[in-house]
Amino acid sequence: MPGFEGACEFPSARDHLPELPLHDWHGHLFTAIHAHESIDALLAPIDERLPWLDIAGLRPDPARARSFEFDAHWALYVENYLEGLHIPFLHPGLNAALDIGSYRYELFERGNLQLALARDGELAFEPPVGSPEHGQRIAAYYFWLWPNLMLNFYPWGLSVNLVLPLSPARTRVIFRSFVGDESRLVGGTGTGPGAGAGGALDPVEMEDEAAVIAVQRGYPFAPVPWRALFAGARAWRASVSSAARGGGLTCRYLPAYDVATHERNGWTLTRFSRHWVTRHAESCSTCCARATGKR
Repeated sequence: MPGFEGACEFPSARDHLPELPLHDWHGHLFTAIHAHESIDALLAPIDERLPWLDIAGLRPDPARARSFEFDAHWALYVENYLEGLHIPFLHPGLNAALDIGSYRYELFERGNLQLALARDGELAFEPPVGSPEHGQRIAAYYFWLWPNLMLNFYPWGLSVNLVLPLSPARTRVIFRSFVGDESRLVGGTGTGPGAGAGGALDPVEMEDEAAVIAVQRGYPFAPVPWRALFAGARAWRASVSSAARGGGLTCRYLPAYDVATHERNGWTLTRFSRHWVTRHAESCSTCCARATGKR
């Protein structure tokens, strides 16, 4: 570099730009500044569940790319995504495509799967022999990976949703679509009767945003000093531990709908505090097991 002639110990290894790990998952690239966890382990449940799906063959569709911003905390948006209770009340179009009575959840390390069966006449996957869903008509596989990534698989392809916090009360959600079978986009647009769960993503997004914005109005966030945050966490853990010892701890989540939300909150607490109360997790696992069949 001009002007650095004769500079002592230049260049040295510490002068190089840092190299970040880059992981290629079926053409989708992942990296991390501080990789505390293996991305392979995080994505493994998807590969194990959908080995018959050609994820690498999906192609980006720029015409379906979206970016939404709204005034609500990002975690409220994620919590809304993680439960299906709101679907009949907020999403009339989506509800018409799903057999909501068979909606179910499966939990895995640092993520979960929401499985939705399709109503008759709606577009659906028909998984092959060997799949746990063989013989069923699957409207969508909704995968959430902690803390802010959704990978939603529809018969036409994949919708990637990335939730980005802009401030304590503003969020950006980025949608990217990857299409495998354009013929399954009904009428070329993917909307209308028979288009299935992935047929009208924009209206569903608007309905979700309206809900979380309304919740935000009644749940204002203000900057909280870290010391106060962890002091509150310590007090909460102490109350949980006391209740667990006395047998008075009850779960405030709905077993049929909130198992994914419950797990997300537990993972978040463990991520920011290494003193998670194990007895709390054990006491809540009973109600979660009723809904999922797993502990």
